[in-house]
Amino acid sequence: MENSATPTHSLRHFFKTQDPATLSDCDQEQVHLIGRIMAGCGMLVLHRGTGEITAASEGVEHILGCDREHLLGRQFAEVWPEVSAPLREAGEDQALHTILEETIDAGGVTFDVVTHAQGSQQFIEFIPNSEASNARFRGNMRECSRACARIMNADSFEAGLLIGTAALRKITGYARVMIYEFQPDWTGKVIAESRNGDLQSYDGLCFPAADIPKQARELMKMVPYRVIGNTGDESLAIETLSDQPDEIDLTWSIARAASVMHTQYLRNMGVEASFSCSLMQKDALWGMIALHDTGPGYLPFDSWSMVQEIGAALMMRFDQEQRVETNKMITKLREIENKFASTLRKSGDVEDVLVTLIPVLQKFMNADGFAMQYGSNLYIEGRAPPKDFITKLLKWSCSTVSGMDLLQSSE
Repeated sequence: MENSATPTHSLRHFFKTQDPATLSDCDQEQVHLIGRIMAGCGMLVLHRGTGEITAASEGVEHILGCDREHLLGRQFAEVWPEVSAPLREAGEDQALHTILEETIDAGGVTFDVVTHAQGSQQFIEFIPNSEASNARFRGNMRECSRACARIMNADSFEAGLLIGTAALRKITGYARVMIYEFQPDWTGKVIAESRNGDLQSYDGLCFPAADIPKQARELMKMVPYRVIGNTGDESLAIETLSDQPDEIDLTWSIARAASVMHTQYLRNMGVEASFSCSLMQKDALWGMIALHDTGPGYLPFDSWSMVQEIGAALMMRFDQEQRVETNKMITKLREIENKFASTLRKSGDVEDVLVTLIPVLQKFMNADGFAMQYGSNLYIEGRAPPKDFITKLLKWSCSTVSGMDLLQSSE
């Protein structure tokens, strides 16, 4: 069996130092080893081989209706025998969250029971569900299906974004829904938004890369969603058996406590609850869906998959539009090639023909400036750096770059 100290699908591999994080280097904060969960939730950790409870969060005894001191070291089948079989089946999939059919009512709160396996450990998490209604769930499913269909048939990706954000706000009831796109330098831009007026608009605003640090982006590629039920800093410790390692890897935990830097960031925006979902395009992190609310509360786990479905539809519509644009560019490029060949047959002078095509190529590439060297002659069109700089750049690229026909840089 796999060693729990080095589980697969973990954030551990990302970190190379143990330096404590500060506001200036928060990308070094090892959030997966925070050792705490969000207030209002509960957690048990089992050994997958034996079924022994090896860790339990503060307050979980109130959810289960038993003494927490007597949980550690016991067999889970003794604590909750009716779910031991479905729990065992769900634990066969590594790092895949499964919601069990069973729920728990404690203190007037209904808790969803969500489980996942990681290494030799199986996590059981208890997440509050304030909307445990089959009728509401069915209504949300219908809204989700309609939204996905409308997104795929939208006139443009931009139109699909507006459909998606409006549907997500209706499904979740959150005050603000944003689509956030990452730029090549990992800065971000809000490209679509739906809100009810309780929170200010961020539509069109840009944010620095440090707002979502490196390890958070790495985690977003592994775990597609993140919920924060209350942006207050209250959290619950996780107690382990004395013979267990102190650090529990919470990479895939959905109840994991949030960084105090992140909760402060959200409070500064007037946000008391949030939910985010990664947007992936060709296995790369493209952006995210960010949902904010003005009051505390957990988005029911059943709604998480609906946010994912709408996000997947948006990415499919984006790919669809990208393919159409690529085909248009290929067609246009062939037209330019044909024009070049036709003009060359009439003129016979390659350089003269290329010079006449420079404005056409600049427009085709949607460039502010364009430079082309043919032999010893350098031709410049539009807004471009000084001629001396371009000459030095060409010499540098020829002497430095090898084995490729194309060099692209954002620097």
